[in-house]
Amino acid sequence: MSENRGTYLLFLFIQKDISLTIGALGCKLFQQGNYIYVGSAFGPGGLEKRITRHIKQEKKIFWHIDYLLNDNFVKIKAYGEILSDHKIECNVVDQITRTFQEKSLIIENFGSSDCNCKSHLLYFNNTPVNEIIKQIEIKMKDPHLEVTHL
Repeated sequence: MSENRGTYLLFLFIQKDISLTIGALGCKLFQQGNYIYVGSAFGPGGLEKRITRHIKQEKKIFWHIDYLLNDNFVKIKAYGEILSDHKIECNVVDQITRTFQEKSLIIENFGSSDCNCKSHLLYFNNTPVNEIIKQIEIKMKDPHLEVTHL
């Protein structure tokens, strides 16, 4: 894991359909399957601190993703890092959405309260995580995505 700043991707698997209250977004249904959450880390500690925080079970609930990760049926399968000196998370979401036009759905307003994106959480149903990662790596030669499996 890098201590540098940039954008990160969390590759998630939700083991069964769950309904969760996500702060001001209210109650949301999350279907069983694979998801990608895209965020950025530009504060002290950068990517390493942010990703480590997301992996930890015990944490203060602050971001939309914290509500989701707090559920026992949600597992982080892998994470990806893109080093950058500026925010590119919205561009990354856009690239992933275009790459998987037929296979992905957005979870409306999730993780995107500080930008104009529709969402930073994408649902991929039963598309295998390794296939998702492979396709993203092929499409995203620049900026470079470094993936770590958990």
